[in-house]
Amino acid sequence: MITDREFVRSYSSFWNDTIPFCEAFVRSLNVSFLEQFSRQQVAQRTIAGRRALVNELAFSLFEHSSLEQAPVMSFFANRKALDKICRKTHRRISELEFANDAFPPPDLVEQVEALDIAKRLENYFAGIPYVDRIFRPHFAGCGVLDACEGDVFCLDTLYEIKSGDRNFRGPDLRQLLVYAALSMEARRYDVARVGLVNPRHGTHFVMNLDEFCKRLSGSPASDVLGRIIAFVSGGSASN
Repeated sequence: MITDREFVRSYSSFWNDTIPFCEAFVRSLNVSFLEQFSRQQVAQRTIAGRRALVNELAFSLFEHSSLEQAPVMSFFANRKALDKICRKTHRRISELEFANDAFPPPDLVEQVEALDIAKRLENYFAGIPYVDRIFRPHFAGCGVLDACEGDVFCLDTLYEIKSGDRNFRGPDLRQLLVYAALSMEARRYDVARVGLVNPRHGTHFVMNLDEFCKRLSGSPASDVLGRIIAFVSGGSASN
């Protein structure tokens, strides 16, 4: 079995054949298609090896604030709840390969940075009612591709949150396609649009799924997503 992250970062021949215009679209996306929803950037206070922890903590804080229908900044006054989320996030990140036994929980500076990012997410999704936000949507595995989860599904749009200090990249777009393909195969969510959000930079884009696929491949969504499902279920991805 392979993970979704392994799949979108490998199998270059398959991806080049399936979405040949991906890299050209990534370049134009970062120059022309992105929209700014916040003019200020979140200051980078943490070292590179700790950014995954901070970004995951920010997403978890946004998730919990939405589920509890409480402002993100209320965690400043609720130290017990904040500590609980920090511990849970630390355990989650510590399970990854790059973390070791000496990998400490988030300190106060990292918590403040995470709260800043979470506040950006809160502002971005403010127009979508709490009840219409599905966090960590589950996608069943297919063939050699293991089960996985996305970030946020709202109404008809699948969002991936990328909080790093970088532009969007090809694997980010492939990840959206993989989730949309798995969702279509399992008839799980009715994904009509896809989007990427970078709360640290205050940038995002949202596009109709069919247009998205046509810009990446010249083919409609049904063809592109069908090719992904055929590849992972036909055994080619295991070679």
